[in-house]
Amino acid sequence: MRTSLGDLASGALLYVNPELDRDGKETGRYFLGVRGELSAFAGRGDLEAAMAEEIGSRTIIQFGIFSTVTQMHGLLDSIFGKPTKDVGLFYGGAATLTASTSTTGCIQVVVDPDDLRSGRSDAPLPTAGEAVAHELLGHALGLLRHPTALVPNTNRMAVEAENAARRRNGVARGQRSGHFGGFPVPQYPWWR
Repeated sequence: MRTSLGDLASGALLYVNPELDRDGKETGRYFLGVRGELSAFAGRGDLEAAMAEEIGSRTIIQFGIFSTVTQMHGLLDSIFGKPTKDVGLFYGGAATLTASTSTTGCIQVVVDPDDLRSGRSDAPLPTAGEAVAHELLGHALGLLRHPTALVPNTNRMAVEAENAARRRNGVARGQRSGHFGGFPVPQYPWWR
């Protein structure tokens, strides 16, 4: 997450706490937080404001680095389909699932930094941080703000978040102009 902010000073303010069971052992779940005031962190920039909104929310957004993701499907899909998909092959290296389509009942973001693809864009392949910004600060934030939305409704937010991360990584990184799936109506803007 620190690399998606593209600002070492802001990234250094983030911390990760492990969840512990009754015996004090780590469960494998971790929670992201900010050292200091959340509002001060949010004031550092647009990406920080998006991250602060997610951290301050009561909604759980799960994030993982995996090469596969399993989606909930209807009965026929479960019988005949393959609910577990290769993240690079099916989603271009990163995916966001709604709470109703994830197996955990939470908004779920999965990034495979070893299999990132560019999609229909003239911009170079995203860095891992840019892909995280696209999914976590774009799609997941859109689903957080609009819980009944479909992921394609957040395409605009995702492209804008990725481009904000690309700008922090330097002008030579280029800007992404499109997204698979087009822009169905309504599209949610990154900033309210």
